[in-house]
Amino acid sequence: MRIKQIIIIIILLFFSFKYIYGQNQKLDSLWTEYNKAMHDTSRIKLLNEEIGLIYRNTNQDSALICYKKAITIADNADPTQTDSTFSILKSNSIIYIGIIYYFKGAYDKAVEYYIQALEIRENLGNKAGIAKCYNNIGVVHWRQGNYDKAIEYYNQALKIYKELDYKIGISGSYNNIGVIHNNMKNYNKAVEYFLKALKIHKETDDKKGISRCYLNIGFANHKQGNYNTAKEYYQKSLKIDEELCDKYGMAIVFNNIASTHTALYDSATYLGIKARTACLDSAIIYSDKAYNLAVEIGYVRIQNEAASNLQKAYTKLGRYKKAIKYAEIFITTKDSMFSEEKTKALAEMETKYESEKNQLMIEKMEKQKESDNKTILAQQAENKKQQIIIISIIGGLIMVLVFLIILLRMYRQKQKANYLLAVQNIEINKQKDEIQYLHLLF
Repeated sequence: MRIKQIIIIIILLFFSFKYIYGQNQKLDSLWTEYNKAMHDTSRIKLLNEEIGLIYRNTNQDSALICYKKAITIADNADPTQTDSTFSILKSNSIIYIGIIYYFKGAYDKAVEYYIQALEIRENLGNKAGIAKCYNNIGVVHWRQGNYDKAIEYYNQALKIYKELDYKIGISGSYNNIGVIHNNMKNYNKAVEYFLKALKIHKETDDKKGISRCYLNIGFANHKQGNYNTAKEYYQKSLKIDEELCDKYGMAIVFNNIASTHTALYDSATYLGIKARTACLDSAIIYSDKAYNLAVEIGYVRIQNEAASNLQKAYTKLGRYKKAIKYAEIFITTKDSMFSEEKTKALAEMETKYESEKNQLMIEKMEKQKESDNKTILAQQAENKKQQIIIISIIGGLIMVLVFLIILLRMYRQKQKANYLLAVQNIEINKQKDEIQYLHLLF
């Protein structure tokens, strides 16, 4: 069993290195394309949409360098080309920087960049871009708990989206406003906006949007104590998520359904013991599904919430051994989530330093025309170096795997040889010692 586990780990490592190797190859190719690009617009688009996107998922500081580099190129672009093109591209770079600061938890910094992008798009009269900026600023205010401000910006975005008849923007704004009303405990108002969003999602056949509306409507009903109605909407959401194989969505819905069954147990004191126990049994079934799926996809927050639901359910049933087990998991996952938040806080503290460091790097790159090529060549060399290291590691792991397989075969052959020897000895001695023969048979 231990050898099998080692083999599985090696296989997982192999695919992980293969993924990293693939990403490095893609970056290598994109940097080459950037180096060969004849126009500034092409270079900016590569930095914004291709290279920056890869770094945004792997190394946010490198992504910031790419986006700020794109801004510098736009500012120093050929004046004979249209200013509006470079202004739009520049505003895109600024928005991407704002998004990175948002995910770093540096909300004030994120708003600062969103407002810069907003001013550019207002000067251009770019309504779709203006609405997007309003929406992003609203999201930051929602995250900070400034609900009135968030609704104000969402409504400004909604007004523009209606003028443009942009269905995705309209439904998104309705949904965002509904979420705010949920947070403010205006549940009827929240459902009103979710139903508006749902109608548009159905018109555009947006399955994911339909599922999220069902989930939100279910949550609003849950908060009002309409548990059976909440379950109906959760089940509708779950059905779509299962069709889409959306494991994140499924994990959330499983957990919400479990919470509803626990709430039914707590509220339905007039029910008999069997009926109330059935509520807890259902809560455990759905919490188990949520927890196992969350573990599979690495969704720590749902692991934490599911463990909490399981701990409560087992405690109510008097199954304290199980309750203690999930209480420990709840504490462990809580610590993990706290560590993530602590990491974000530290990242926010380092943001200014990193920003200044990256800016100096960009300025240094701009001093000489050929600095871009040098940087790209250095990056390619580093990527190739990493590729060699990765290939070496993979080769080493394969050798270890082959060695383990050989050892396993030798072990099995030795077992077989020992078994045959034992059988021969038994045949030789069976006439001499009947008791030993019977013992071996037993």
